[in-house]
Amino acid sequence: MSLRRHLQQHWMVVAMVAAALVAQRAPAAGAALYHRYSKGLIACIFLLLGLSLPRDAMRKAVKRIGVHARCQALSLVAVPGAYYAVVHRRGLDAAVLGPAVARGLMVCLSMPTTTTTGVVFAEGAGGDASVAAVNAALGNLLGPVVSPATVAFLVGTSPASAGEAPLAAKVGALFLVIALPFATGGLAQAKLGRAAPRVRAAAAKATKVVLCFLFYFLFCTVFAPFGPRFDPATLAALAVFVLATHVTLLALCWAACRDLAVQDRIAVSLMASQKTESKAAALLTVLYGDSPDLGELLLPVVAYHSVQMVVAAALAAPMRAAALRGPPKLGDVESPSAAAYPYCDRALPIRARVADLAARFTVNETISQMGTMAAAVPRLGLPALNYGGEALHGVWSTCAAGRCPTQFPAPHAMGASFDRDLWRAVGAASGLEARALFRWNQRHNASDCARSLEGCLGLTFYAPNVNLARDPRWGRIEEVPSEDPLLNGVYGAEFVRGFQGDGAYRVANAVVKHFAVYNLEVDVEDTPPADWCGSAACAPPNDRHSFDARVSPRDFEETYVGPFVAPVAAGAAAAMCSYNAVNGEPACTDGALLRGALRGALNFTGVLATDCGALEDAVARHKRYATEAEAAAAAIAAGVDSNCGKVLTSALPEALAAGLVRPDALRPPLERLLEARLRLGLLDDWDADAPVPRPDVDAVDSPAHRALALRAAREGLVLLQNPNQILPLDGRGTLAVIGPNANASMNLLSGYHGTPPPDLLRSPLQELEARWRGGKVVYAVGCNASGAATAALDEAVDLAKTADVVVLGLGLCGDNYGGGPPKEDATCFSIDEAESVDRTSLKLPGAQEALFSKIWALGKPVAVAVFLVSAGAVDASFAKDKAALLLAGYGGEFGGVAVADALLGAYNPGGALTATMLPDAGLPPFRDMAMRPSAASPGRTYRFLDERRVAPLWRFGFGLSYTAFAVSLAGPTRVPRRAATRFSVVVRNVGAVSGDVVVACFVAAVGRPDAPLRELFDFARVRDLAPAASTKVSMELRPRSLSLVDEAGVRSTTAGAYDVRCSAGRVADTEDIRLTTAHEIAAFMSLCGFTAMESAFSTPASHVAFSAGLQSAAPPQDPSTWCHTGSSHSSTTAWTSSRSSNAPRTVVPAVLPTKKGVLPAARASSMAFFKAGPRTRPPASTGTETRLSSPNPMIRDAFKYE
Repeated sequence: MSLRRHLQQHWMVVAMVAAALVAQRAPAAGAALYHRYSKGLIACIFLLLGLSLPRDAMRKAVKRIGVHARCQALSLVAVPGAYYAVVHRRGLDAAVLGPAVARGLMVCLSMPTTTTTGVVFAEGAGGDASVAAVNAALGNLLGPVVSPATVAFLVGTSPASAGEAPLAAKVGALFLVIALPFATGGLAQAKLGRAAPRVRAAAAKATKVVLCFLFYFLFCTVFAPFGPRFDPATLAALAVFVLATHVTLLALCWAACRDLAVQDRIAVSLMASQKTESKAAALLTVLYGDSPDLGELLLPVVAYHSVQMVVAAALAAPMRAAALRGPPKLGDVESPSAAAYPYCDRALPIRARVADLAARFTVNETISQMGTMAAAVPRLGLPALNYGGEALHGVWSTCAAGRCPTQFPAPHAMGASFDRDLWRAVGAASGLEARALFRWNQRHNASDCARSLEGCLGLTFYAPNVNLARDPRWGRIEEVPSEDPLLNGVYGAEFVRGFQGDGAYRVANAVVKHFAVYNLEVDVEDTPPADWCGSAACAPPNDRHSFDARVSPRDFEETYVGPFVAPVAAGAAAAMCSYNAVNGEPACTDGALLRGALRGALNFTGVLATDCGALEDAVARHKRYATEAEAAAAAIAAGVDSNCGKVLTSALPEALAAGLVRPDALRPPLERLLEARLRLGLLDDWDADAPVPRPDVDAVDSPAHRALALRAAREGLVLLQNPNQILPLDGRGTLAVIGPNANASMNLLSGYHGTPPPDLLRSPLQELEARWRGGKVVYAVGCNASGAATAALDEAVDLAKTADVVVLGLGLCGDNYGGGPPKEDATCFSIDEAESVDRTSLKLPGAQEALFSKIWALGKPVAVAVFLVSAGAVDASFAKDKAALLLAGYGGEFGGVAVADALLGAYNPGGALTATMLPDAGLPPFRDMAMRPSAASPGRTYRFLDERRVAPLWRFGFGLSYTAFAVSLAGPTRVPRRAATRFSVVVRNVGAVSGDVVVACFVAAVGRPDAPLRELFDFARVRDLAPAASTKVSMELRPRSLSLVDEAGVRSTTAGAYDVRCSAGRVADTEDIRLTTAHEIAAFMSLCGFTAMESAFSTPASHVAFSAGLQSAAPPQDPSTWCHTGSSHSSTTAWTSSRSSNAPRTVVPAVLPTKKGVLPAARASSMAFFKAGPRTRPPASTGTETRLSSPNPMIRDAFKYE
């Protein structure tokens, strides 16, 4: 090290030596100044200390009573007591130094810890400066009381003497000199804002400068009685003796603190063994002011202080190295010196920090991180962390400090809003509450999981669920947005962006689930095991844990992978693989599925977790692996990082021992898990300047979040029919509220809900009773949600006879996860749709249809309005074209309020169906994953349903309003080659009241029977559009929406005509539409101007259309000829007729968006895992790279799994 570098690092020691030399030559001048300025200088030092230390670290340090008590006990009791017992009592010091010097040294060792130098040297040695500063202040407040008593007891001289200030006066003076300036400096930081870091750095340097002046004056005071000369032999003997004493005492303190974190150990050892010079000099003056040996008494004080500074400076480098080898304190109190660790250095890139931290893990420590509850690693300062929270539509947690997490509507209800802004806002609110609850939990329960919120609440949550609502009988439809891949993907992406936030650190980690082809719970058709799981060996019962989803390459690429594209591109922190097998291999051990499709084609780089128990299923239920060690090895080879379950943490040691997994294969999963921690800021929260999200618990259930929950509940309402404008109700006459869901509140929360605010939930009945002003409200349950009719049904009919208006609350009972059936809703005695519960029929359960029919059959002028509580489709043909029908979904904590708002006209419903409403007859086999029609199936979802075989009751995207809307197209528009096509839809409110409307745009390939009948490509919700007002909505037609997938699962563009339609709620009501103009799109993706005339019919046009053609020829040179008029195509011809085309196909790039740009078509196909022949088990994991064989060279070259 160069001399210049050495002086820069140790300039303070050099300055102290210089001050001592100058004071020794002319001590008289400085001694006079000491008595005049010493208190002011000490106050200045503590003011600067208050300014220079991070406030958050100080607040936490103050609370660490155990560490501070140990430091003070060592400093004020153990150090002087040990020295007295071993040395002073036996006269060993007096024999070497003489009686006066020995007495002075005993008094010095009885003093409290030094003030400023201890903090400076503790921080320089890698110790916790916050702990050092607290003990400096605490020791010097206790010292005036404890030290004189200690000296009197050990040395035998009374601490009281004439002229000594009263104890209260000394404590008051110390308060003014130490505590008050220190607190003032700390409070001043709150006013500094962004300037705080610069001020702290300047204050830290100024502290050392002022300290040098203070010690110059003190040296002068000590040297004054001796004059300019000292006996060299005496000084040498004193220096050696004091050095040996100090080093010995420091070693004893270090040994006594071996159980502390290394930063605490350094700070406490230095502070306990160092002694204040100024207080020792003052006490000696009080005790021995008249003694002629005062100079000799003061000499060991100066010597000890000088020696302790030299020793601290000499030990700074090795102590700091020890601190770097050990962990920073990231549990209770985090040290500012922790930034010296590369993995705690915020200036380094995240990946560099992750690499440094991962390199410090042992194999066993690595395995301990791969469960849902990642174990603590005290050696590295990492507390335990839960990776398995739930936040599907609000945080699944109990309340904290009286604040209960906001419970938003179920995702299927929120999907009906078609509102991107709402989805992101709900995600942001849920993420903020998750972080606030986590911080509250850390402060109050820490690692005590028995007392903790939801078993040590973490910051990683299993949401969003973007699986496709493939079949309306699926019990978990309430958890997913829709039956459309694009809508699910957009919902997932917006939720992820909101939940994780857009700051430097994530608010929380979102886990997009379940990859892939998961939308079935149980066998509702008594399927033979060989047909259910592909093997007679699989273990019963037939359910999701043993199901083999057999899916074609086309359906996988075209449908099942689609919902995951956008959430992954949005930066989802994690993904979850599903229970089921896909074409013979359990999803969570399928390397081609996970490394190929997910990590390869979709470019997913986050944490990949298994569903809970999925690896156990691979052994016990799918019977794919003989041992859990084999399943663990297969999961690691497939790209899994974390296991919700025990297989990875319990079986990986066996897999390593058997050579199924190499240790270096665990490094990538560990790095991904650690990166998830770092991106949450959990290693940087000690630094007040780090922009880590720090919401208080008041963010939970805030007024803004309640307003958002009400908005979400309202926007998810879908008005299916309203004959004779029954709704909204006018509030007059007698209102009969009847039905099993009329008084529902808990049932409206849906599955995976947290603890709702106890006084907030209101049922529709309660709201109607409170707000019905023009008459009375009567209530009868009529029937339970399930079960046979009873006398209660006839009582309800009799009650309806007396009413002017009847509101029927019908529907299903959803899951009350974790608490069984929703006991607060007395009519729900069984669960109809939920996790692990699929429906066998779309009919309403029990006697609900009979209840409606009997009331409708009264034949009197009674207005009947029905609201349905359900997620999956209900066969409502019993009410078709009769009563007003409102689909309420599961509306969350404000579900009852929203229903009443819509019934009474306080809110105009404007949602749209996210799943086709089907009759109960003609449904395909439940386990059949095929989307297209077949002999046994009419096709699934609006994209493939053959309506000639099964006519839907209401189509996807359908939704009415209390007003009417008209739409038209705005143009012209021209875009460059291969770019997304943007155009505008003009929406006009042609009714009498304000309202919302969903604008949805669909595209269909004309003359292509192998293509989907129609596909959603963009949508928007127009909110609160006033009567006669209009607005433009921008729509975008992306190249992916104009691509088709062949039987091999390869996506490409195909020349031909494409029919594009935009609707405003009234989907495919073609009798209200007249198409007038058509245009074509060339292969270079240029959309030309288009127009659409309003319908000549009296009913306002609810949707408009144009046609687009895709040509394979090169674009003409004359831009004016790029587009030409084509023929118009009706929706019936374009979407449902038998079509054929001999048009050539051209494969073009630009298929999947990624973080790095756009993937070419060869790489974009997610079907790498489909290959000829039987599935083979993945190879043993041998490192960070795995290549899976494929007979298709294009696929094989496209996916090189890193």
